[in-house]
Amino acid sequence: MLASSTREHFSRCWNNRLGHYRRYSLQESSDSEDNSSDGSRSRKISDESLSGTSVSGGNDSPPLSSRALRRKVRTAATKRSSPNRMMMLGNDDAREFLYSPSDFVWGILYSDYVFNEKPQPTKFDLLLQSTWKSAGDSGVFRYKLDTVDTKVIKGDFGFIAQLNTKRAQERRPPENFIKMTEIFDANKFNFTRIKKDEMLFEMKCPAEETTARSNDRGDFIVANVSPLEYCHVLLVPKLYACQPQVLTADSLRLALHALLLSGTWKLRVGFNSIGALASVNHLHLHAYYLAHNLPTETLPAEPFAGPCHLVANYPASGFVFQFPPLKRRSEGSLMGELDFFIKDVYTFVDRLQQSDIPHNIFITR
Repeated sequence: MLASSTREHFSRCWNNRLGHYRRYSLQESSDSEDNSSDGSRSRKISDESLSGTSVSGGNDSPPLSSRALRRKVRTAATKRSSPNRMMMLGNDDAREFLYSPSDFVWGILYSDYVFNEKPQPTKFDLLLQSTWKSAGDSGVFRYKLDTVDTKVIKGDFGFIAQLNTKRAQERRPPENFIKMTEIFDANKFNFTRIKKDEMLFEMKCPAEETTARSNDRGDFIVANVSPLEYCHVLLVPKLYACQPQVLTADSLRLALHALLLSGTWKLRVGFNSIGALASVNHLHLHAYYLAHNLPTETLPAEPFAGPCHLVANYPASGFVFQFPPLKRRSEGSLMGELDFFIKDVYTFVDRLQQSDIPHNIFITR
């Protein structure tokens, strides 16, 4: 599945940090603080002080208790925060990354592909990299991903081969499945059982949140404790809804949002169904950076049906959807076209799921 466009975009995502223990929303003083390893700092509050008397219950009310005072200041700070910001929560909560469609990088320069020029990282890239490194420093991973033997295999396709013996030896043993659409089993391993340090941050797009979505506690980025590549993470949509490993339209939307929030072509996203290398029956997708051009990004494809194309002259059979398509259906922005794209891809994948056909999905620029 290819995601590409022609328009260059510059990230406009503001970066907010919250106090180390309290949820105060504070404006960043400089962009250099994005490179901090733990992503959180204690800040002084200039307009509302916990020790002052300016925040109270009124002239005739008794003084607020320390807990009530903190709650009132936290509520006031939350109301002032704007939706298009990255927010950091205290140690008792997962970090939050708040974004809007204006933060999407719709196009990557052609020179980035041809000359492999260093891309401009976005706020999303910086947060993903810093939290992943912090997780590694805290001992989350089963092994250190120092170097992975990588080579380009000679031939017509130039396949990328990697040798990662530690993953084969030390990863969690995969589950045994009977059928592709098994129900979620809370008694088996799932991502509600992971350690707090494995939870990197939560992704939120307030512009697209509905009441139904807000009732499910969010879409989380989780560290893969047996990484394949740099910043290998798991995208877990609606983590606490405990969905089985069956792709949904919302999870596909989350995957595309993550890809569009990155400023580099090196970020890839993938999905494995049960029967096609999935090891956990809890809905998740994989994402990681890979600094190699892949044959699937330039392989020939023939028209098949509507926006769907059939892979041609390739060892494995497959189908391709390209964004934006050659024939546009939305007269507005690319966001309207993205909705059509998600509907097309999900309709196709849903047919595979109903037919119990195991499948893999690969999303790249």
